Amino acid sequence: MSESLQIAIAFFLYMIFFAWIGYRRGALREFIVLLVAVGGYFGLQRYQNIVVGLFNLAGKFYAFAKAGGLAGNVDAFDALRTTPDLVKPEDASTVIFLVWALLLLLAYVLSELAVPSSRSRQDFVAALLGMANGLFYIGVFLPLLGSLVAPGLTRPAEAAGAQSPGWVLRTAFRVLGDSLGAFWGAFESQRALIVAATLTLILVAAATTLRGSKA
Repeated sequence: MSESLQIAIAFFLYMIFFAWIGYRRGALREFIVLLVAVGGYFGLQRYQNIVVGLFNLAGKFYAFAKAGGLAGNVDAFDALRTTPDLVKPEDASTVIFLVWALLLLLAYVLSELAVPSSRSRQDFVAALLGMANGLFYIGVFLPLLGSLVAPGLTRPAEAAGAQSPGWVLRTAFRVLGDSLGAFWGAFESQRALIVAATLTLILVAAATTLRGSKA
């Protein structure tokens, strides 16, 4: 078995896992998570300076209050001026990532608690939304994991561009395309059978949806 096929199989197992999570949680819950994941990530990147500024402001306010500023101690202003920023410029991207991860975790937990199971249908759409979440996570985590496993393979320019929305989406869809290509090439002699099986699955999924809407 070639290395590319192994990677493709691992990718499809990963996507099946997120499809299963999406199906178990239901469409509405997964849609909420997708909105938070995508909107939160790009929003935090867009307003990174504001978020970091709020952290630094909170740090200075804590130092001011600790020095007795709320009690009228004028020496607290010296502590306010001398207190370094809570988030240094080189740590800004890490803090933004941690904030996004926390928002994502809260989205999973709160959507599970706040959305009743009766309102979050377990259907084909839920599985697709779960896969969409998994695909987006690939675009976010892949450059980070790559720099962790093989730091020398990630050039500074690539690392800087890894935060942009276009880079994240291109990475996710490139991995999807490469995996599909490797899987398709490995079963070249069985392509007709694969097409027929895929069409059958689509028809069965469509028929299941129609039956559910009729009920």
